[in-house]
Amino acid sequence: MKTDPEAPQLDLCQTSIDILKVRCRELLSGALDLPQLVFLDDYDAFSAAINPDRVTDLVFFGGFVERFLESGNWPVKEARLWVISSASRDALESLLGIPRQNIGLIPRNKIFTVSGAAPPIPGGAGQRATWVFAGRISPTKNIELLVRTVHVLQRDWGRNIELQLIGDFDDQPHPDRGRRDGADHRAQIESLVRALEWKVSPKIRPKMAADEWFRQKFENPVLVNLSTFICEDFDVSLAQAQAAGWPAIVSNWGGHRDAREPGTLKIPPALIGHSHLSSEVLGLHAEALAAHLAHALEQDLTEGMSGRPYDNDELEIPSLIRREQIDAARQSFILKYHPTIQRVHRHGLVAFADSSQGRAFFSAYRAIFSGGPSRPFDLIFVNDLAPGGPDVGRTTTIFRKFLRESRSAGRDLVTMQYREWSEPSSLFLLARAQRIVFSFEAEGSQELMRFLLQDLGVSAESIVRPDVGMAGELR
Repeated sequence: MKTDPEAPQLDLCQTSIDILKVRCRELLSGALDLPQLVFLDDYDAFSAAINPDRVTDLVFFGGFVERFLESGNWPVKEARLWVISSASRDALESLLGIPRQNIGLIPRNKIFTVSGAAPPIPGGAGQRATWVFAGRISPTKNIELLVRTVHVLQRDWGRNIELQLIGDFDDQPHPDRGRRDGADHRAQIESLVRALEWKVSPKIRPKMAADEWFRQKFENPVLVNLSTFICEDFDVSLAQAQAAGWPAIVSNWGGHRDAREPGTLKIPPALIGHSHLSSEVLGLHAEALAAHLAHALEQDLTEGMSGRPYDNDELEIPSLIRREQIDAARQSFILKYHPTIQRVHRHGLVAFADSSQGRAFFSAYRAIFSGGPSRPFDLIFVNDLAPGGPDVGRTTTIFRKFLRESRSAGRDLVTMQYREWSEPSSLFLLARAQRIVFSFEAEGSQELMRFLLQDLGVSAESIVRPDVGMAGELR
């Protein structure tokens, strides 16, 4: 059967979009009169006739940056703007210039109601658990890191954790990190699983119906999602699992930051990394993340670790915004980040991310979407390691030494790429690290050293520059 080139290309997140459309429509319709309701991430947005003289309710989902750039084509005069995560609202205000009073937040707990508290997260010493990822098995969800982390928990920490991946594979890279060579993600993950030695090998299962996957029989299930996708503004699978009474382990990122139920462990994005890193660097991230999890799984996660409850969260109805206000905000945004941002329409966000203006924009975006570390940490700089490159052994030796030291001191070890030190989210980490370790000598590192010592006020004793001799011994 041939594909119609004129047929609309569905969003990779269309399954979640369809579920969220139904629930948001029901919620908003029950709260106020809705003359015209449009879901901007839906491929048939504005397919129905719109009367520009009536108020239009416009709901942003994860693709709000691209949709905002399309606002010149919206057939509206006055509108109410809605989002489904506080991170999206912050980004619309801080980056895109929409006044906060014009952005309505649809509370997560109103879209999916979670009744009761989940049990403590299983997976501590002597416990059996099944960690379940359900959704797009995509590089943007950091699946390679997840597989490697479960392997380290089994191998080095003796944990009885089985990983199950449920869903369809796709090859979408992190769009905010720019272009990279295409890769067959399914082949990568299946090859990785075969290459590692397991106590219990991960299971990869095909996509199931949206209301079926969480009804499967799992032993002590835990929903796990380490996504750092820039469009991660809700996570339907997380909401479904929590509604079913599951505990969860998720990235402290985007829409996940609004999930505050007891039994929810948030992983700092600084411990996660992203899919554009080399396998060697991801392996180091996995060791640090496994150490963090091994510590956390021994704690009582039902108290004090998941934030405040939802008791007082109510639907916030935004002030009306006029078409000329939207146009002015869009024009200011384009001028701030250079007119080349309009190439997004033709080439996508990935091409914009490769420009200097795109790198500045997305570094600020990630600072808004990213939650900070939950406990004290040390920070180690690594460079981009090519397979078999000269820095692999040296960096790994230094990393593991300081990981042991950090663990003994009750701290995490955060890995940072040297080329990212000046990003807003990186500066936040540098200012709060207990120690800063250099695992390699970088050209231009004197500029960073001056910044640490003079601008951030880091003490010289907190900066460590170890040397590795010919025999691989630390000096």
